[in-house]
Amino acid sequence: METLEIEGESGMQSMAPLSNLKSLRRLDVRRCSIRCHGLQDLACLQSLTVKECGNFFLRPIEAAHTIITDVSHISMTELTNLKSLRRLDVRRCSFTCHGLQDLSCLQYLTVYNCGNFFPWHTEAAHTIKLFPASLETLEIEGESGMQSMAPLSNLKSLRRLDVRRCSIRCHGLQDLACLQSLTVKECGNFFLRPIEAAHTIINPLPSSLEELEIDGESSMESMALLSNLTCLTDLVLVNSENLTVDGFNPPITVNLNSLKMYNRGNCLNRSISADLFSELVVARTNLLSPADNCQLRELTVDCISAVLVAPICSLLAATLHTLEFWYDHRAESFTEEEERALQLLTSLRFINFMDCPNLLCLPQGLHSLPSLKTLFVQDCPKIQSLHKGDFPTSLECLLVQGCSPGLQEQAKQLKGTKPDFNVILELE
Repeated sequence: METLEIEGESGMQSMAPLSNLKSLRRLDVRRCSIRCHGLQDLACLQSLTVKECGNFFLRPIEAAHTIITDVSHISMTELTNLKSLRRLDVRRCSFTCHGLQDLSCLQYLTVYNCGNFFPWHTEAAHTIKLFPASLETLEIEGESGMQSMAPLSNLKSLRRLDVRRCSIRCHGLQDLACLQSLTVKECGNFFLRPIEAAHTIINPLPSSLEELEIDGESSMESMALLSNLTCLTDLVLVNSENLTVDGFNPPITVNLNSLKMYNRGNCLNRSISADLFSELVVARTNLLSPADNCQLRELTVDCISAVLVAPICSLLAATLHTLEFWYDHRAESFTEEEERALQLLTSLRFINFMDCPNLLCLPQGLHSLPSLKTLFVQDCPKIQSLHKGDFPTSLECLLVQGCSPGLQEQAKQLKGTKPDFNVILELE
């Protein structure tokens, strides 16, 4: 046996009955009265999950992955004998991180809704090493104790950081010279810095970043914050309601493969897409060298008119294969200029119109795109017409969802019109 899951069991009091399971690699115990005595004998155990087991406490074992959920009675020091532990998930637990730094092999740490897992004030955190230096990936959600990035300063191997719904701020993040991926979601004040740092630190993010996602961050007010990120390959900016293009540095786009920039919900009335692409066109004309060719392959924006202009489409023509228009509540139709610009995207393989509630029609020139294979139309209730003649012969897949009954019926009639043409409808 390699996997064992136990839930709601009151008869077995210890792990001793499992001692003969020499091949056991994954153990999941939930809502049991079981205790860990004997667990140390499971020398091949790689993954351990413990949820709502009131009296469970850990002893020396060789698990490589441990998940602790809804536990209040243990402390991190009881895990310090897990010398081979590489991955630890702590979810909805009330104990603190004291002792975490002793897990010398730990590479992946997730802390979810633990409230005060990091209980020290910012001042004390400068002198306390909270994390083992071996850490490569850190995910923190719903944490109010850690106020700045200073406690991460010893993490010279940290490559991926994901913070969500935390009171943490970015101060100290620029010191993580190996960081490659950063995700920040709904932290509110992430880019607010101490007054003394605001004047001395122009770029709060490390220049090593290759992937950056910022979602729902009202404290991000200027593209200048990203001006040193010339290694970026993937950039996602969502619901940055106060963001402007002030300080935009065009070289940060040179290595981009994927760009997603849109607002939704309460931020629908604002879009900086047009401003940013206008700046990019000027830069391509006056600042960037011909060697700085655009490499963008995937683009998602909330403003159709920002992209469908000749200078932008000419710039993207050679590489762009995925184009998605999301949450454009302004667009109603396509101008002649926009139709002509679309024809320049000869490498385009996938196009998606999603949540464009006032859009009355699809572009007339879709049939002229020689590489187009997939068309998605989602939540566009005012589009009424859909004819197979509107599509290029290269099209292989059509998805229609959340649209008018008439459009759904027209799409249904296109089913089976040719063997290699797949139509996906609302309920499929």
